[in-house]
Amino acid sequence: MSFRQQILFWLIILAILTLLFGQEPGGLTESFYFVCLLLPVAIGTSWFFNDILVGKYLMARRYWEFGLYFVYSMIISLWAQMIVITLAFAVLARFHMDQLNPNIMNIRLLALTVYGIVFLQAFINMYRQFNYARSRTSELEKEQQIREKAFLMVKADRKQHRIEHDQILYIESLSDYVCFVLSDRENITTRETISRLEKRLPGNFVRIHRSFIVRKEAIESFTREEVRIGEFALPVGRKYKEAFIEEMDTPILPPSRGA
Repeated sequence: MSFRQQILFWLIILAILTLLFGQEPGGLTESFYFVCLLLPVAIGTSWFFNDILVGKYLMARRYWEFGLYFVYSMIISLWAQMIVITLAFAVLARFHMDQLNPNIMNIRLLALTVYGIVFLQAFINMYRQFNYARSRTSELEKEQQIREKAFLMVKADRKQHRIEHDQILYIESLSDYVCFVLSDRENITTRETISRLEKRLPGNFVRIHRSFIVRKEAIESFTREEVRIGEFALPVGRKYKEAFIEEMDTPILPPSRGA
């Protein structure tokens, strides 16, 4: 989760637990103060379980260490909950048992509540990772399909022209037209926008300017301001500068054998 999503998640938990513990005598005010005492325990337990135990041990298949530290975390969490109960008894009830919400003294309920929150956040994290993996897989499949095709069909001079990807040096936008500057044949100009064309190209093409897309393999040298392709010097737009530098640090995948 992002920082804002984390804040929203714990605010929702705060509201739910306040309502949950506020059903008994003592009301919502006492419940709110108690949940404020309990919430750091829940946050710490959730962070340790999801970020440390799952991330460092479970995902690395270090199951024995995961199980051992999980037991330790439960013991420490229960100990921290007992401290919270003691503070609630001293601060909220002023050492009068009959003035304290019975649910607050129920250590089993508190443990189930804390670990319910922990596993809820674990489920949310797993769901988000699953969606990301599925989205990433879809993007890679689309990328592979584009690479396997390895050419574009464009219309110019009332003809359909086949342009192999490895023939393209760069593409220049000319308002509602684009010009393909090619390595071994005359340039081809077709009616198309550079933004729509960008979506049809594989990952070895990179946008460097609002008017230019270049093929990575064709680049002979570059700086943060300029790209050299043979005799051509193309400007790097300020909007695309950081993304271009990052792209050039990414290895270029070879085309598949069927391309």
